[in-house]
Amino acid sequence: MPALGKALVPGGGVWASASAQTAVRSETLTLPALDKPVRVSFTAEGYASVDAETDHDLFIAQGYVTARLRFTPARPATQDGAGPALRTGRGGRAEERQVRIRTSDCCAPPAPCWAATPRDSAAGQALTAYAAGVNSWLSRLEKTGEWPTIYGLTGVRPQKWTPTDTLVVQGVLTQQMNFNTIPVDYELLRRSSARS
Repeated sequence: MPALGKALVPGGGVWASASAQTAVRSETLTLPALDKPVRVSFTAEGYASVDAETDHDLFIAQGYVTARLRFTPARPATQDGAGPALRTGRGGRAEERQVRIRTSDCCAPPAPCWAATPRDSAAGQALTAYAAGVNSWLSRLEKTGEWPTIYGLTGVRPQKWTPTDTLVVQGVLTQQMNFNTIPVDYELLRRSSARS
């Protein structure tokens, strides 16, 4: 449990973090990484639509909007799928799940996959632009201090997003499309049967 001193400072901490949870609204994005402004619209139900002139701008805007709406659950997915376990506050089943996901062959390992992706290919450009969009959102949070609650409470700041992070999340979501780890369990069962 982290010290809560900074989290309880009036005008900051929990209060600033809580105010950062803004409702979605349609807007025109003018981010430094964009070639031209991009229009982002939301339906009454909150579904986003991105109107951009180029694929480059589309992926930057998609990364920005996704980070704005889903960064807090996405970052732990990158830790479950590839990186070292975030041990603080995540014991037992969370660590077991990380090991199962990282040792499964269900999905291609993200780091070698990204290393083998030509940067000028369509996939390379899309992944790079998407990461730039996510990082544009993180830069905005750094400037405004309007961090989501978990970051406001702990004072921990996320690392910059990379194309590898996107591939990790893709792999984790591919395994969990029905909100469980059945593909991983089947792969482990297949391996154990092959050894018998």
